[in-house]
Amino acid sequence: MKVRLKAKRENSTELWALWEKYKAVAANDHGVDKRFAALSKAVCGQITTDAARFSRLGESDEEIYAHLVSIMGVYKRVIGLAEGISFDDENVNALVEGICEVLKSRLREFDDAAEEPSRCPIKTEKSKILNEALANTMGLIDSAKENYEKGLQSDDSLMEELYSFYSEGLRFCLSRLDDLHSRKTARFYTELIEREYEEIGNIIKLPRTAAPAGDAQAIAVSGILDALNEAQQATEPIIKNFQMLQSEPQKKAEPVRSFEDFENELDSLLETTFPQPPERENFFAALEAEAAGLAEDMDVEYTRADYSLQKLINAEVLLAKEITGVFSQALEKLTIDADGMERDILNGIRETIEIKISGLQESIQTFSGQSGDILKKFQEEKSDTPEDENKAILAAVRAAWLETPPQEESALAEFFDTFQNSEAFAPCRERVKTQVDRYTAMLEKASLRFKKEVLLYEVCTFEEILTHSVSRLRDSSNAAVSAAAAMLDDTFRNLEVILKKNNIAVIRPAVKEIFNAKEHEVIVAEKQDGFEKGEIIKIVTAGYRLKEQVILRANIIAAR
Repeated sequence: MKVRLKAKRENSTELWALWEKYKAVAANDHGVDKRFAALSKAVCGQITTDAARFSRLGESDEEIYAHLVSIMGVYKRVIGLAEGISFDDENVNALVEGICEVLKSRLREFDDAAEEPSRCPIKTEKSKILNEALANTMGLIDSAKENYEKGLQSDDSLMEELYSFYSEGLRFCLSRLDDLHSRKTARFYTELIEREYEEIGNIIKLPRTAAPAGDAQAIAVSGILDALNEAQQATEPIIKNFQMLQSEPQKKAEPVRSFEDFENELDSLLETTFPQPPERENFFAALEAEAAGLAEDMDVEYTRADYSLQKLINAEVLLAKEITGVFSQALEKLTIDADGMERDILNGIRETIEIKISGLQESIQTFSGQSGDILKKFQEEKSDTPEDENKAILAAVRAAWLETPPQEESALAEFFDTFQNSEAFAPCRERVKTQVDRYTAMLEKASLRFKKEVLLYEVCTFEEILTHSVSRLRDSSNAAVSAAAAMLDDTFRNLEVILKKNNIAVIRPAVKEIFNAKEHEVIVAEKQDGFEKGEIIKIVTAGYRLKEQVILRANIIAAR
């Protein structure tokens, strides 16, 4: 940690100088506002252009409505013309009245559907959809501008975000416009113009044969029919064009601009119109370098953990070697100067100790290898810092600096130290703690198993030798044999001293003590005079407690 703080102090001059330049530019330059205004206009322009190009609701829908308005104008003109003439021929008069009634009916239907006939409802809703999409996009770009000003985004990440705004805005438009195209609003006017075309055709087929020729009334009827005939002829290409468009494959509601095309267009705009001042990028690059050092500081925690884990392994190996050394010393001192049964017992003890020494040496190697593998995995994993976490740290450092920047160069080290202890850095600290705790638990579990299944097992079985074999040698008349028995008793006491030094306490209950299932294990229950039920008659082997945890219960014989 001290090394990193020193590095920060050495780099502070450069960082502080860049910060002073950044402040000077930021105080007098509103280029970011202008750049983002241009970006917003460009992105919205792309949405508008592509929505018009790729929506199934095209200009033909608006053209149909505009032509319907024109047809309704013809109807009104025809009705006005007919109502200004009184026809002498009863049949002609009835015919013209019938035409006018049909046209008035068509006018009423159109007027009922269109709230304001002069305004195309399709175009109005289309504009509303587009304006909503553009307003949403501009709002998102304004938010992006705030983050950009705070240095929370690089130019690359900003461009990716702008592209996502463009894509989402265009998809919104296409989806809503296609929905409008499929709804009754658009279909109604499409169906209506086809009906008008059919109705006009029906009207202009019959009346000419019934109209009187050569007089003013005949001319008036012809004028009515000619007006309707012109309306039908003007409508025919619109209907054919619409039918042709309907037969074409539907356009996909997906943006067609690639990210590269989008980026190139916006980059060209920025480079030619708004060159980027270098002070901003240089300052944030230097700040990021310092922020990256915060993540590196966590190596100190890893180094401490690595040392603790290695110390844990070494402690187990050292304990095992001490126990092995006690058995080796006993083997060197054990002399067999005896005959008969006593010689056989001593030979058996020698062979057993030799087996214990060999087994312990092999177990030490096995434990060292297994625990070493765990430590190696920890060392490999500790360098894998999640990329997203690093990005979050960099963003948080930027935000903290711009919100409450250091007021003088000498305060830089304090700023970084304060940030490292803040909530923003908590995920990094938590990750280190979780990782260290996990590997510590793995090694502690392996160490406990090694103590119980290997080291204490060898100590307990040696105690059984004292109980069953050495006890038969202690009162020997052979001085050499009784000396060997005393040496073996001392060996066991030495083992207990080593265990105690390593925080392993002996559990050795007294005779007549009440059985305790947490610390004692009954291997034989028998009736015996002078003992109440549950009282301990004899201790076969001691138990052991590591600090407050019982790791091996004492084997006893209890009264029943």
